[in-house]
Amino acid sequence: MRMNFAEMGIEENLVVHQDGAAVVHYFENLLKSLNIDAAGRLNKLPLQPVTLLLLDINMPILTGIEVMQKVEIMFQKMNADYQNDVLHGGNK
Repeated sequence: MRMNFAEMGIEENLVVHQDGAAVVHYFENLLKSLNIDAAGRLNKLPLQPVTLLLLDINMPILTGIEVMQKVEIMFQKMNADYQNDVLHGGNK
């Protein structure tokens, strides 16, 4: 898989994890690390810092479906929080 992404020139943006729990942990850290000025995001919601997420349905610890559900909830919460910040005049 890495070779195919390297041929397309996008390997440097590829992140590979061995199990579903590691994917969820990665996204938790990614979303916590975002430093976004909510006041400047009024016309730019929802936030979507990931372009493509490939998951194996049968990953260990958490399945691909479970990971997708958890990641979707995290993104929805993040966007709801930022929308709330925008409506109430800025960051918390």
